[in-house]
Amino acid sequence: MIVSQLNLGSRTATFWVSRMMAPLVALALLLQFVSYVDQMIPQRSASYSMNPINWLMLRGMYPAELFAEQRPYFRWTSGDATAILPNPGGEVGVRVDMVGQPDGTPNTTIYADGVRATLDIAPLLRRYYLLLPPSNSERLALRIVSPTQEIAGREIGVAVRTIHVSGSDSIPAQIPLRAAILLVAGYLLALRAGRPPWLSAGLLLLSIGALLIWHALAGWRYGVLGGAFLSTAAVSAAVLGFEQIITSRLPQRRPLAIVGAALIAAALPWLAAPPDLALPLAAISLLAVSVYVWLRGLGLPEAPVYGGAILIGVAAVAVRPLLDLASPSFALVLIGFSLSLFAISIVPRSEQPLLARLTVDAAWVLLAAAIIITVGVKVYIWQTPVRHSTDIYTIWKDSVHIASGQNPYEHVLAGNMQENNKYATYFPLFYLLGGLAHLLGLHSFDSWVRLWQVVFLICDIGTMLIIFLLLDSGRPTVAWVAAAFWSLSRWTLHSAMSVNIDFLAIFFLVLALALLYRQQQSPDPRAAARMPWGALLSLSVSLAVKQISIFMVPLFVIWVWNASGSPDPTAGRRASPIWRSALALAVIGSLPLLLAAPFLVWNAQGFILSIMFSVTRNANDASVGSLLGDILPGFTGITSRLPMLLMLLGVYLAAWRRQIPLFTSGLLTMFVFVSFNMVYFHQYGTWLLPLTSLIVCDLPTPQRSLLVRRQG
Repeated sequence: MIVSQLNLGSRTATFWVSRMMAPLVALALLLQFVSYVDQMIPQRSASYSMNPINWLMLRGMYPAELFAEQRPYFRWTSGDATAILPNPGGEVGVRVDMVGQPDGTPNTTIYADGVRATLDIAPLLRRYYLLLPPSNSERLALRIVSPTQEIAGREIGVAVRTIHVSGSDSIPAQIPLRAAILLVAGYLLALRAGRPPWLSAGLLLLSIGALLIWHALAGWRYGVLGGAFLSTAAVSAAVLGFEQIITSRLPQRRPLAIVGAALIAAALPWLAAPPDLALPLAAISLLAVSVYVWLRGLGLPEAPVYGGAILIGVAAVAVRPLLDLASPSFALVLIGFSLSLFAISIVPRSEQPLLARLTVDAAWVLLAAAIIITVGVKVYIWQTPVRHSTDIYTIWKDSVHIASGQNPYEHVLAGNMQENNKYATYFPLFYLLGGLAHLLGLHSFDSWVRLWQVVFLICDIGTMLIIFLLLDSGRPTVAWVAAAFWSLSRWTLHSAMSVNIDFLAIFFLVLALALLYRQQQSPDPRAAARMPWGALLSLSVSLAVKQISIFMVPLFVIWVWNASGSPDPTAGRRASPIWRSALALAVIGSLPLLLAAPFLVWNAQGFILSIMFSVTRNANDASVGSLLGDILPGFTGITSRLPMLLMLLGVYLAAWRRQIPLFTSGLLTMFVFVSFNMVYFHQYGTWLLPLTSLIVCDLPTPQRSLLVRRQG
């Protein structure tokens, strides 16, 4: 009866039957075609030499080199090397041309797709063979593990000259599976675009069939077709989900569409690929989809943007083996770019001209690139053990002393206040935090310093973001350059290698300046006249970590004094400059003095002398003060600091008279300290970098300059 109620001759029924039958017929034909291609595949083989550029992904091998300036190239392994080979199909024969060390390399083990063979590699060129069972994977991993010998400063195992693979009988099963996923995803996307069902299914089947023939004849040796199929399928499914949600009536449909597209692009590769390949394919798909979403947000049409996203995915799959990119790092870089583009697309934006929006978006993407590079460089630096001669090791020991009930500030009492003997010269905040980390279980120096490396990296990135956000308004190009200049300069990297605590102190100093600057730039005079509590507390934290920022304290007091001429928004009257300045000074000194109080009770002399040691210690580098001390015998100690103090007074006077703006006066203050202080360390230069970039904030923006010219 149900069948009788359905009029199969109606136009609607025919339409839906066609929609369902077309992909089913196409899938059946695809499976039949794959079976036909399997029967017609000829014997396939390929040889890969160890050229500087090749289609094999190599791990644990030294760069290609020539023997006696004669080709072909060879590569030495480092003791544990892996080559990712294409799978020709069926039973695979692998031949490896290798040479051992001068005395041979015994007990060399070769692993490949579950097969293990232990060989003695002769000191002369020989060929070694393996027979592997059929595999469903598009690529095979050949791993060579051997004893090493140090020669010319390198730990070498065996030298590989050529790898030869051969096979036949069938296409690896993963490739037809991914082709079927692509056919379904592409078909659904074509239907959504209003294309006829049978025409869409037919064109997709012809395209996939042509690519399968190419793969069977020659393309298999590159090992990229399966990855390209899966990447294209993921992009197509993600685009389908994005467009379906964005045209719906759901609330907040744009964020939902972006999140949905990202989840589809990231999840689909894991359904049809092993984990080692799924991660880079998911990253590639995310990149292509993020570019699609971003360009669609700019108002570009769907079809060409979709084609461009497909090309991005296929190109990334193709160049991955060519450039020998390691999967984890390659994936992390792409994921970072993708997330930055998704973030740009998901944030509500005001209407802007296309060129202006492209400039702003490019700045954000380049900032993301700088952050990714910063993280990668810092992680690489962390692989090198921290020397025990650095300040951070001394700080760790002092932190352990505090945790065990000892006073590190008493150590200075055995010295002469001139020669440095690794005294505890900072305010107690970081020593207390270090002691707390020790009590929480980080007892060894390596585990303890690893925690602070992560914390300092967070502060590094936080400083980048503050610099970028301050400069982004009207200056997007300068903003990302300034952020990268801070994080990747030689002074910052030097401080990262030494694990200096300056990162923490600089972050809170830059935060204090940013908060004060934002308040000063407020269009509301009453808001600009408020006490900058956040800025003062941030400066207090910076001072409690490392007292280099003490030279900025007079500037903050001066800025508060100058702002006191405006009406007090809470009291409805003009605030007293003396009262406001005294209150600002009290807030700045609150945290250092509060943390110092227990140590003053414990041993006041030891604490005061430790903090004062930076003032009385001998010079360690050429400066005008030390040179005057050589000329004038009495010009030593605190007296030798007079040139620096006089120049600082000049900067403070100019700031009080409003002759120099905020960041310029801060930069001049720190320049005077770094240039004229009797003691100089490389990390002092790090304090100049943020202020060097931020003086751009003191300049009028291009829009404001244009407005002034027009009014004139």
